[in-house]
Amino acid sequence: AMAFHRQADEEKVARLQRKNLQCMDRLAKVQAHKRQSIISLRDSYGTSLRAAQAADSLLAKINGSLQTQSHDDLPHYDPSSMVPVLSCNILSSGSPGTVYV
Repeated sequence: AMAFHRQADEEKVARLQRKNLQCMDRLAKVQAHKRQSIISLRDSYGTSLRAAQAADSLLAKINGSLQTQSHDDLPHYDPSSMVPVLSCNILSSGSPGTVYV
């Protein structure tokens, strides 16, 4: 009886290890897909009118914000690297705002 119990435990451990590998493989595929989707969105500046408009709008807001500050050497942002993946309205400390990712 003890040998059967030990064999059942070993089979259970083997099944759990296989299931863990399957889950890790699926997770890696999902993360790779997310990375590829974000890269595609980021690189859509030259091919998508909406992406270009969103990037230009975000860049104008950033440049407007930076110019109100007293910096002599303002950073330069390339519009093609500014395509937002997500934007949403927020309320932070009682003040409305917009978050761009």
